[in-house]
Amino acid sequence: MMTMNREQFLKTLKQELRAMPERERNEILADYEEYFRDALAAGRTEEDVARSLGAPRQLARELRAEASIKGWEEKRSLGNFARLFLSVAGLGLVNLMLLLPLLILVTILLSFFVAAFALIAAGAGLVLASIPGMGLAGFITVDVAGVELVEPLAVALAGVGVFCSGLVWFLFDAWVTKWVAVGLVKYARLNFRLLRGEA
Repeated sequence: MMTMNREQFLKTLKQELRAMPERERNEILADYEEYFRDALAAGRTEEDVARSLGAPRQLARELRAEASIKGWEEKRSLGNFARLFLSVAGLGLVNLMLLLPLLILVTILLSFFVAAFALIAAGAGLVLASIPGMGLAGFITVDVAGVELVEPLAVALAGVGVFCSGLVWFLFDAWVTKWVAVGLVKYARLNFRLLRGEA
């Protein structure tokens, strides 16, 4: 790593953190500015401080991953889980032995979400098809003594059943995703401690 002074280090770090919200980025930069000031007051050189902090690009990756972990802990949503997974994978903490099974698991979870939404949409469509006058009910009929009768109640009940199945599937998948994310967070925190020599 080439030797950097304070200005070069902070400029590179700011550039690497450009994707983060401005308020968070400014807080991080202010913390590192203060770290430099304190170290300089203690008699260290700017270059020595920059060297001890490591490469700004790697530091930025760690900071983005920590922000993703914090974001997911504050709001456990699918979007935050995706950001968490991408930032931890991009950090290189997920080794190749773990990456492939993790990618397969995430793909399965995503396909389950797609299937759940498909069932929910199909169920809602069946309920709509059961409403007289919607023009959708004719595709399910019952033949009684040679006369085709539309059975809206049967269509509605089938729709409710399909909708509820999709909803249960979605809730189960969300529960599994939550525990996958919990495991990913624990794994990332363990690796952060190892990287910093805390464990």
